[in-house]
Amino acid sequence: MIKFQPKIQICRLCAKSTEQTICPDCCETLARIKSACVQCSLPLPSHHLTICAECQRQKNAFDHTICVLRYDHPNDYLITQFKQNRQFAIGYFLTEMLYQKVRVESTNGDRPECIVPVPAHWTSVFQRGFNPAYFIAKILAKKLEIPLVDCLKSKKKHDKQKQLSRKERLKNLNNIYQVNFKIPYKRVALVDDVVTTGATIQTLSALLKKNGVQNVQVWAIARTPK
Repeated sequence: MIKFQPKIQICRLCAKSTEQTICPDCCETLARIKSACVQCSLPLPSHHLTICAECQRQKNAFDHTICVLRYDHPNDYLITQFKQNRQFAIGYFLTEMLYQKVRVESTNGDRPECIVPVPAHWTSVFQRGFNPAYFIAKILAKKLEIPLVDCLKSKKKHDKQKQLSRKERLKNLNNIYQVNFKIPYKRVALVDDVVTTGATIQTLSALLKKNGVQNVQVWAIARTPK
């Protein structure tokens, strides 16, 4: 029997030779979310807390959120390399991490019937060459054997949201999105790369529920901490 040697590549963080995209040592530096709000996945300081103060004050359109990493260094660097510089190997690596967490936390009893990617405006897709959320969703759909339903559309490009509060972001997202066709499923996983304030997933979850969806889980690689 012929034994194939593992392919040696360069770690995307430390540049050492490794058999995977990120070497084992650097993998240990990736800040994972260990304790989080069950609704929005905001990292929390204690396992005794289950819902963050913000989710206690407001009613979310989404029902549950699963994120695997905190959006801080070096995770933010990796996600930027994936999104802005088309480092697809990093995208596959991070999506695999999300898949492993989803597989544990999303049991068969409440597992969504389909996966819906957060849409990107065509100008953003043209500039980047792809939609990161669709990239992640497609991999997860194949691994979990769940249909990918690309039913959401960004009608117009919204203003930059980086420095805006959640309230300002929600206002900014008014009439941005639409549903292209009726969704034949009641339980949906809405997939994105990063959840920041939750304004985008709130807007899209409300839109999905307005169009017949009963339960929306949000799956994302990273969540921005407070």
